[in-house]
Amino acid sequence: MSFEVVKTELKWIALVYDQQGALLRLSFYNDSKKGALKAVGEFLEADSVERKKPSMLARKLTKYAAGNHVDFSGISLSPLKTVFQENVRKACMAVGYGETATYGELAENVGSPRAARAVGLCMRNNPIPIVVPCHRIVGSTGRLIGFSAGSGLSLKEQMLKMESVNR
Repeated sequence: MSFEVVKTELKWIALVYDQQGALLRLSFYNDSKKGALKAVGEFLEADSVERKKPSMLARKLTKYAAGNHVDFSGISLSPLKTVFQENVRKACMAVGYGETATYGELAENVGSPRAARAVGLCMRNNPIPIVVPCHRIVGSTGRLIGFSAGSGLSLKEQMLKMESVNR
């Protein structure tokens, strides 16, 4: 496993990669690199190595946090546990920059129109926010709900404003 920490205009972001180099976890932290590492510490192994050079993803996250439109589609992601979770992740990643979708719309997009709550659980447990843009998923009325990354709904709102989402 390997990891890196990047300071962005949004927050400190810690990235953890699996043995194959696929992104396993992305976590936010307010105050420091040390805090960001603590946030992902449970996912690191004793022999985890800190990357010396910023990865392409770290550079993209820095650009994104500065308000630039960034395409994260080429990032290798560590697989999830179920086919449903993978399908929800793909549907979420199809929601474009500056757009939003509801939990119900994602459920319909994965062929399970009555599974909005299950989709919500997938989004709640999303280990890689921003790359899998769960902040773009909103309640059925367009209301901001259900964001647990970083500072919660205030960060979700900040990212949507940065992307100029007009709801």
